Amino acid sequence: MSGTLGDSILTRSLFPNVSPDISLKMAQPVTRPDKAREEPALIAEEQAILDRMSEEISRLRSGAVVLVLTGSVSDALFQRLQQEPRVTQVISQTSPGIKDIRRLGGSAFRLRTALIFWSEDFAGLRWAVAVLRSGALRIVKVSRHPPKSESISTLQFIGRDVRARLRLTDRLLQLLAKSGNAGVRRLAERIVGAPISRLQLSSFPVNRIQADGPIVYASGSLGAGGSERQLSLTAKGISSRTRRHVSIVCQSPLTGGNRFFASELEAAGIVVEDRVSVQQRLNQGESLAGYDQSIRSAFRRNPQLVDLILFFANKFLTERPAIVHAWLDEPNIAAGIGAVIAGVPKIVLGCRSLSPLHFQFFQPYMWQAYRELAKLPQVTILNNSVAGARDYANWLQLPIARIKVIPNGLDFSSDGKSAVPDAGSSHLREGKIVVGTVGRIAEEKRPYLWLEIASHILKKRPDVHFVWAGDGPMRKDVERRAEQLGISAHLSLLGLVSDISTVWPSMTVFLLTSRVEGLPNVSIEAQHFGVPAVVAAVGGCAETINEGVTGASVAGEDPQAFAEAVLRFLDSPEALARIKSLGPALVQEKFSVERMIAATMGVYELEAGTS
Repeated sequence: MSGTLGDSILTRSLFPNVSPDISLKMAQPVTRPDKAREEPALIAEEQAILDRMSEEISRLRSGAVVLVLTGSVSDALFQRLQQEPRVTQVISQTSPGIKDIRRLGGSAFRLRTALIFWSEDFAGLRWAVAVLRSGALRIVKVSRHPPKSESISTLQFIGRDVRARLRLTDRLLQLLAKSGNAGVRRLAERIVGAPISRLQLSSFPVNRIQADGPIVYASGSLGAGGSERQLSLTAKGISSRTRRHVSIVCQSPLTGGNRFFASELEAAGIVVEDRVSVQQRLNQGESLAGYDQSIRSAFRRNPQLVDLILFFANKFLTERPAIVHAWLDEPNIAAGIGAVIAGVPKIVLGCRSLSPLHFQFFQPYMWQAYRELAKLPQVTILNNSVAGARDYANWLQLPIARIKVIPNGLDFSSDGKSAVPDAGSSHLREGKIVVGTVGRIAEEKRPYLWLEIASHILKKRPDVHFVWAGDGPMRKDVERRAEQLGISAHLSLLGLVSDISTVWPSMTVFLLTSRVEGLPNVSIEAQHFGVPAVVAAVGGCAETINEGVTGASVAGEDPQAFAEAVLRFLDSPEALARIKSLGPALVQEKFSVERMIAATMGVYELEAGTS
């Protein structure tokens, strides 16, 4: 199939305002081919692109998807993309002219549908202009280079879900700031960051008198999650080792799932509050006089961030903490700047993964805001992995020494309480060889790759059973894909499990295929229970294992390579026996909660028992 319709009747009917000299590779919705019909063969790179697109499409809520490929593709790949469920159009063109974009913006893309495209050049940018002008419901940018998972970037603009109604220029700046072209990205960050740099954070005086004040942690929520668990362990550890008043303030209301860790924190004597409850008792009057306008001017494109900064500034001016330790990117910036305004003498910014460039919550203001905060001597930046620290340093153009590394700490003295209701580990039969994982069934965990690995393993070891503990938006997609691969009988999706410690003893090998990670707790937990961890070589995953002894890291997206790494453990009873003692020893040496708290006390410049 050539797929090139050129200036056909179909092209003119779909794009009535487009000049005839534009050549589009396009097709109407097609029915899926008869099973007897042989599908066109794809080379490895094309198959990776197809799989990546299929993953993105499966995550979309909208019923119709338009694919825009800003570059040439083979007829085979074009045909396979047409066959994807929910794809109503596939368009392939290098770069339209400016006049053509203006015509397209007024007609062709006025579709309330999702649209996916990939490109790292100005061809993709021009298509983005056309789509943004049309008011498309959603845009997802997917990298054209699939072999290295780190290079795959996803950017979403969800028109009706964006908090503020951004102007076209703001939306374009957000898009440019996610560009794979470093020069384009830096330009957008500098445009957004110019007013932030004029804020002159160094001009705010540090209040050394409050050096003996309380310790305040700032977070998004206390919901079930690895970062929130580390926050809980840190706050409890610091509280028990000092005589300081310790509290946690959350941006989100502490209701429902957002309170997961709240009860145990309160039982430890830690005050837990949310923004709503704090605002009810704070004086919103003249304490911020003179700061309000300068903050609003610096972050004029992000009015909700302005309100959050002013909230934290008011809270810290009222309570006079000695230490403010923020957790994750948005709280880091909002609470960090608020603490600078309030003169807090020790400010700690806790980065828990790779830089926000890898995530959908990224905002262009983050680059300049982090850089301005990093200039201040009272600010310390932390990360929980060497890979994460290096990634932040590269992104922010900072020396690596500016970011301190404190690995996660795990406490196994309790019952291993996890984040979710029990779905029953009864699916795991005693004596069964089990390869499993723990986490959300979501795109960032690359569940399709995980299933492909399972399929490869079963060809050599049909006695293996596969288990996924967790739930998420791609559960139905995983079930369908497992059925297509013919491995459904060998797969158990446990759903949400309240006590994950009941799952580990039944597992033979742990398999983590994430697209992006910081320092994954689950890999550490697996080894604590004597289970070897085979992990994707992304982020700080490799830092959690003793390579070839307690686990293995695998680069790239080749399911065969992952399968071979898993089979090396499954086929070696001696290796499985050794890790029963070596795994817990590694965790105790590198990832104990005592080690983490001692390092954190060092950053705070506190000694045990001090007030």
